[in-house]
Amino acid sequence: MFPADLARYEAHRTRKGGDLGHIDASRSHLNRRLIGPADWAERTMTEIEAMRAENYADELEALQRRGRKKEIQKRMVEGPKDPWRASRHGPLREIILTAHKDWFDEIEFDGNRMVFDARETMFEERAVAWLTENFGDDIVHARADRDETTYHIHAVLVPRAAVKVNGATRRMLQPSIHPLIEDYEKLQDSVGAWFSAIGLARGEQRAKAIREAAAKGDPIPATRHHCRPRDWRRQKEAEAIRQRAEVEAREVAAEAEAASLEARRADLVQHEERLAAEDARLGAVATTQREEAGRLGEREEAVVARETVAAERMAEAEAVLAVAEGLGAGAFDIDDAGGTPVLTERPENPSLLARLKRAIAGSDRGRTRAVAALGSAWTRLRMAAGEAAEARLAREHEDLRKADEALVEVAQTLPEPARARIAQARPTIARSLTGIGLTLRRLRGRDGGAQQDGSGGGEK
Repeated sequence: MFPADLARYEAHRTRKGGDLGHIDASRSHLNRRLIGPADWAERTMTEIEAMRAENYADELEALQRRGRKKEIQKRMVEGPKDPWRASRHGPLREIILTAHKDWFDEIEFDGNRMVFDARETMFEERAVAWLTENFGDDIVHARADRDETTYHIHAVLVPRAAVKVNGATRRMLQPSIHPLIEDYEKLQDSVGAWFSAIGLARGEQRAKAIREAAAKGDPIPATRHHCRPRDWRRQKEAEAIRQRAEVEAREVAAEAEAASLEARRADLVQHEERLAAEDARLGAVATTQREEAGRLGEREEAVVARETVAAERMAEAEAVLAVAEGLGAGAFDIDDAGGTPVLTERPENPSLLARLKRAIAGSDRGRTRAVAALGSAWTRLRMAAGEAAEARLAREHEDLRKADEALVEVAQTLPEPARARIAQARPTIARSLTGIGLTLRRLRGRDGGAQQDGSGGGEK
């Protein structure tokens, strides 16, 4: 650092300026000073100004003793000079001591009590001792910061030196007077050895690895680029901003995708609803078709049943008609002498009889019904025919009887020749009366009726 950097250093130390993006302000009150007074920066600046003034006065005095008037005039125009040699790094050094965050996060046990900051205390004690041991009073300030991510210690080194210039002693700021500042590898080795007592180890020896690789002719390890913490944080912030932008872009894309998925999901739901409606409709159609098929089946069964019944009835009708036709044609006769009508065949017409038998064979029920129905009718017809014939014969018998009686009466009044011719004709009339009487008796005997007096008339 340059002395002019101390003001900015103090502004950051007191958290009143500088890069505060990584600071946890709620813990800033935990920061504490370890070495030096509170006004160390002001005192350091005053000391450096005094060194500048003293060196200037001593230089003018030495020139005056030597009688160098022109050089005195030149130096008076130039004024006091900084008490250090020009360099790009400045005469002051800031030392930062720290370790990995995980080491500080370990909790120590003191008997039955947990000590959360025990490792910070151990580290702090070792750090103050190491600074004092190696740099003495040139460490004008040291503090512990506890309001950042990892515990660490800042220290400021003011390397005071007395240098002979042209035989005169000058007070200067010269970092190289401290061997550990002159060779940073030695500084790292010293810190590693010092803090090993509390379990810490030196970091990677990159410079040594580079030298050894170069000596062996091996590939040189890549040199790590060190940047200022502020620049590093800016890079991290920029990276975080970029990552946030990427995350936001992904979120927007995810939201768009989610909206698209939701739209597709809605379309799928509508499609499923349409499919469900179509399934329901098809199910209703299928149910209707099944019902219709059932009704058609029932109608077909009914039609088949009706056709069967019709066929049976047709066969029955044909059987009845065949029986009736056979009776009418004389191919059949019905005998009901036993009380039950029985269809009997008459073989006079074989072809007609065969045809009628085929028709009758198609329906036993028709045959039975025809025989039962026509048998009674046939009996009644025969009875009616017999009664009619009997009545007609009875009338004819009576007429002949009356004619015979009239003839006898008339014959009694006729002359003998006429009576003789009538007597010759009477045997014929008597035979007719006898035949008719016999027929009447046979008819009446078949029907179980009593014999009438007409038979006696025949005898007469």
